[in-house]
Amino acid sequence: RRFKALMAMPLWLMRREDRGTEDREQMTEDRGQRRERLVSQVREVIDSLPERQRNLMRMRYIEGLTELEIAKVMGLKLQVITDRLYRARGAFLRLWQKLDQETR
Repeated sequence: RRFKALMAMPLWLMRREDRGTEDREQMTEDRGQRRERLVSQVREVIDSLPERQRNLMRMRYIEGLTELEIAKVMGLKLQVITDRLYRARGAFLRLWQKLDQETR
C-alpha cells in the first residue's frame, strides 16, 4: 500500500521531501521576503492611483467587500461600481507593467 501511495505522489513533492531542513528554512525565508516585496509593490501601485480608483481597489481587494456592498456604501448603482472597478483594474495593470519594466 505504501508503495502505491508513493507512486501516486507527484514527483515534485517527493523531491521537496528529500531536501534537508536547512533548504526548507531557506526556501520559506526567501518566499516570505518575496511575498513582502510583492505586497509592498502592490500597495505602492494602488497608492499611486487616482483617489476614486484607489478607494475602490482598497474596498474590493484589501477590505474584501463585494461590488454590491461597495455600491450600497457609496450610494451608487452596481453597474457604476462594476464599470469603475474595470477601469481601476486597467489603470492598476498599466502602472504595474510600468513598475515591472523599471525594475528589470
